[in-house]
Amino acid sequence: MVHYKIIVDGYAFPDGDGWKVSPNVVLLEVNGRRILVDPGANQDLLEQALHQEQLQPGDIDLLYFTHTHLDHILNLRMFPRHPMMEFYFLYEKDKITKIRGSYIPGTTIKMIPTPGHCVEHTSLLFDSENGRTCIAGDLFWWINDAPVPRQPEVMIELKDTFAYDMDVLKESRKKILDQTDYLIPGHGMPVNIDKI
Repeated sequence: MVHYKIIVDGYAFPDGDGWKVSPNVVLLEVNGRRILVDPGANQDLLEQALHQEQLQPGDIDLLYFTHTHLDHILNLRMFPRHPMMEFYFLYEKDKITKIRGSYIPGTTIKMIPTPGHCVEHTSLLFDSENGRTCIAGDLFWWINDAPVPRQPEVMIELKDTFAYDMDVLKESRKKILDQTDYLIPGHGMPVNIDKI
């Protein structure tokens, strides 16, 4: 079983002619390793969260990115010497290694391609105390204070203003919802998925 904690609550809301956004930052602990998923864009919040967990950036073993939109990765600057990975490659300083298989190496955390929001998007799936848990990145996200959907048929149809292909996104959503009990979106509150 993988232990996880959302250490920074993600948010997204319109702000004048733009947006204020930073994702849910999730700390995974598995097999004695700490993996930080989507370190986000708000450095102050991440620094405070690590301090509350009694951690320093050097205590993180690996950074994982669901996708490379800047609001999800700007805080990588806090981890200049750390290994970083996404679905296809592990980056260690100037070395790039192709990932073999569909799990984060040395873990039971499955990486699943979920394009639609962007081409390289992936989601993570693992067993936790909440059942089959998905860190969905921006496969799903919602504005702060918006009603949080729970029904798969509603979730599949949610509009994504930033998606490059809504049809592809909907197919990715269906694939994940079929396998998930508890979903951590890119931005907004996590949700238990209603099952029929």
